[in-house]
Amino acid sequence: MQMSPFDWVLRPVMLLEAIDRYKGTLSFLPNFAYEFLRSSVRASQMESLSLSSLRGLINCSEPVSNRTHTHFLEKFQSAGIRPDQLWACYAMAENVFAVTQSPVGIRATVDRIKRESFTNNHLSLPSEPDQKETNIFEFVSCGRPIKGTEIRIMGNDDRIYPERTIGEICIRGNSLFDGYYSRDDLTQSAFTSNGWYKTGDLGYIADGNLFITGRKKSLIIVQGRNFYSADIEAIVSEIKGVIAGRVVALGMWDERLGTESITILAETDNITPQLRGKIELEIRQRVAQELDCTVGEMHFVPPRWLIKSTSGKISHSDNKRKFLKEIVNRKSRKNA
Repeated sequence: MQMSPFDWVLRPVMLLEAIDRYKGTLSFLPNFAYEFLRSSVRASQMESLSLSSLRGLINCSEPVSNRTHTHFLEKFQSAGIRPDQLWACYAMAENVFAVTQSPVGIRATVDRIKRESFTNNHLSLPSEPDQKETNIFEFVSCGRPIKGTEIRIMGNDDRIYPERTIGEICIRGNSLFDGYYSRDDLTQSAFTSNGWYKTGDLGYIADGNLFITGRKKSLIIVQGRNFYSADIEAIVSEIKGVIAGRVVALGMWDERLGTESITILAETDNITPQLRGKIELEIRQRVAQELDCTVGEMHFVPPRWLIKSTSGKISHSDNKRKFLKEIVNRKSRKNA
């Protein structure tokens, strides 16, 4: 069965109805789709819905959130969703989709690590049992490499990092592509001298399992400390008044401070100036409390202003260009 993504966005429950009707066993979804289903499907639409035929829901295509899995389970457990159905996978077209897969029939495991060592030292050290939630990051395992695929975590100098050190995820294997069509320059820059493909994703390995932490291009460095756009975006998406999943966090160079600062673009719909001020204050407080960092600029934009890729992911590069063109340039003209 084929389903138009445009039809799905208009009526999200149709995916679950199809699983119920045709007794679907496997469904691959990006993380945002879990959140979209949770927030969009009404209780009345779930009354006769059964998802018990599913062997697994595989979270892939973007960083996996344990919070998302927990919320999804709470919402749809009455329809037959169980913890053992929530799997994860690391995948990309360059490796003919799959790179890793979490164990079948077991909920994807969660690694709780110390925030300070992660942010300041690029290390994913396990948290203490009594450590405060605000001092912990959670990352979901995407499992171990599939047969015929190898994974290494490397630095910018192509040096292989030890376990629990954060770096670029590099892969090699018999499913890997040979290069980009008619773009020898891109192919050369994408591979190390000994044939490892540099994915552009950041992560670490622990006990043989791969954990994704973000994209190199979405890494924001503020005064030597590392922050990931996805972490900031997840916090802002939970705030009432912001359209969930329609947020982008950008690192913008600040000449005055001599470092990057965090700029947030968030879609909102028909909010008053008073509510706008309340949302902005809550965003600043939540980001400071949960990530121990300060938001620089904040801009609220109308629905569908932000650019997403064809796979439904927020495009940081495209939105940064649009922000610079439409907002920064407009402010410059006003001040001229």
